[in-house]
Amino acid sequence: MPLILTKPGEEPGYRDLLIVLGPENIERIKEKDPFQLDHTDLPGVGRLGVIQISYASDAEMTQMSQLARQGKLEEAVKLATAGWKYRPERGDHDLGPQKLA
Repeated sequence: MPLILTKPGEEPGYRDLLIVLGPENIERIKEKDPFQLDHTDLPGVGRLGVIQISYASDAEMTQMSQLARQGKLEEAVKLATAGWKYRPERGDHDLGPQKLA
């Protein structure tokens, strides 16, 4: 089961969303079974800011869930995003969505 964390966004009135997928989610995606998130699963989120998607092992998922339940949301987010780097050579950009056609 994925872990979904929200926190206040950079912009006032927005909330950032972090979706952490585990091994089971990745196996399903490999089988062309997409991960789906319905906005009604996010009560009270309001306007979304940044949406990040990350991966964690089963043990890391357990650790992040425990941190979140303890109110240590920032620690859970740091664990899920510890490998973040700006890598323009691998497709990172600040240009927004790009049309393919």
